Amino acid sequence: MSAQTPTHAERNADIIRMAQRLEQRLADRGALGRGLGEYARSLRGTLPDDVLHDIMKVNRVRNDLVHRNIDLPLTSKERASVQASYERALEYLGRGEVNARPAQRVNLWAVAGAALLVVLIALLALMQGPA
Repeated sequence: MSAQTPTHAERNADIIRMAQRLEQRLADRGALGRGLGEYARSLRGTLPDDVLHDIMKVNRVRNDLVHRNIDLPLTSKERASVQASYERALEYLGRGEVNARPAQRVNLWAVAGAALLVVLIALLALMQGPA
């Protein structure tokens, strides 16, 4: 009994998993945004251009598969090219050479609330007049 040949969707799921792994590596290094492409762009300047190019290649193919057609037939050459880009990017990210910058997430509501509180306290102080 022979094993069935995997469908395009089954083989393409590997590319989606590659993108998820790269996303996690970038997030661990303080990347900001939603998804692989935004994460990579947020670290522009800290990633070499060739690594950024490799990540964006994986992202483009992943987006085609997810948003257009998971059954998209890729040639063995296309698949090998994406795999090579993934491996180069992962190898670079695995060495920890990205200059991690902490995620600077600010809760704007908290800042606005604090500013309003300061203004109210100042107004109350002015309304009290001299002691």
